[in-house]
Amino acid sequence: MRKIFSFNGILFILSIILVLTIFYKSEIQFDGNRRDYYLIYFIITLVVIFFSIILFFLKKKHKTYLVIIICFSVFTFYLFEFYLTIKFKNNLELIYKKIDNKKKLTNTFNQKNKKTSSGFAISPKIFLNHDNDFFYLTGISNTTSKVCNENGYFSIVNSDKFGFNNPKDAWENENIDYTLIGDSFIYGNCVNNPFDISSVIRKKTQKNIINFGIQGSGPLSEYAILREYLNFSSKKILWFFFEGNDLEDLENELKNKVLKKYFSNKKFNQNLINKQKEIDKFYRNYLREISINKNQNKPNNQNLIEVNNFSNLIRFVKLYNLRIALGIDYKQNYKYEELFKIIELTNELAIKNKSQLYFIYLPSFYRYNGNIHKHYHFKKIKKKIRNYIDKKNIVFIDIDELIFDKEKNIKELFALNENSHYSKEGYEKVAELIIRITQQ
Repeated sequence: MRKIFSFNGILFILSIILVLTIFYKSEIQFDGNRRDYYLIYFIITLVVIFFSIILFFLKKKHKTYLVIIICFSVFTFYLFEFYLTIKFKNNLELIYKKIDNKKKLTNTFNQKNKKTSSGFAISPKIFLNHDNDFFYLTGISNTTSKVCNENGYFSIVNSDKFGFNNPKDAWENENIDYTLIGDSFIYGNCVNNPFDISSVIRKKTQKNIINFGIQGSGPLSEYAILREYLNFSSKKILWFFFEGNDLEDLENELKNKVLKKYFSNKKFNQNLINKQKEIDKFYRNYLREISINKNQNKPNNQNLIEVNNFSNLIRFVKLYNLRIALGIDYKQNYKYEELFKIIELTNELAIKNKSQLYFIYLPSFYRYNGNIHKHYHFKKIKKKIRNYIDKKNIVFIDIDELIFDKEKNIKELFALNENSHYSKEGYEKVAELIIRITQQ
């Protein structure tokens, strides 16, 4: 009986359970689509099984030493996890402190715009998992909305007649020099006009520009926007790719039944350019509903605290922060082939429109924050994408290589000097580089 419930016996049983659990998640729950992600966990558990078997044959003295080493290793892992948890919490509190300090200095800005603001800008991304027969790609038209706060104030966007961040007269021009497409970095988070990328280009070149950037959009949504709204002649199309989340966004977009039609059917169209009243009505009804629900169902703070504490405990037990720091929790099986097809489709669209396509690669803060694993993770992503872009003879503008990697005070190019959107200085440098390259 003692032998059955000895340390090595329990270790062997637990490791077998772990292997079966990982196999279930990898091959059944995710149908083999995350096999690369779970591979490292397979290897670790197999090593544990191997050592637990060895324990059965070791002498008592050696067995004791090995058990001590294992226990000390586990203790060390959780000690580092505790350290990283505290460090993360302190960094988060520091960010909030910076925001609060800046709020005191710029609070008059919010008061000035309080009467004109209709609320927060809505991202179509929140409806990705809804089972609707439509998917709107833009926001509410002709309105003033708050966007985000990373500089001590809520940035404000005045939307055009289609819900994009453009001046009201932008659509009066028949010939457009620059068309920008991308996510929140192009939409203008979290700065005001004239400090976003499109505004800087517009101001410095006096060119006609249309900004199709929408916060939360990924590669498929961006391609769909071009399909729906590019009904004019544009000399240059600037497609911005953000390494921080665009591949994850693409995976979620491919699960949406409407967006998938843009991917598989070149003729599919929702005629959104003629449905803005319908789009505005849908969003306003949504805002009205969540406002009513918010007033009727006020959250129980105590329950939220208990849920949050339980979630943090689970993350601690699973060594969440340590796995991130070691770089073994990164997703590797991105849908590159699907991304490459979207790039090809976008290039075809540009050629049809007699436009020059530029692929602009935007780096993440995590590339520069000292974590070697995150650095090489993003480096691998960029290399794979650039190899494809170069084969297609599309102009590749590497913001990392040409700007950020050369900066001595890299954090000054990010809002709050932390993981965030770019600062006014960061956006301006990106815009100036684009002007220099595209006007050669």
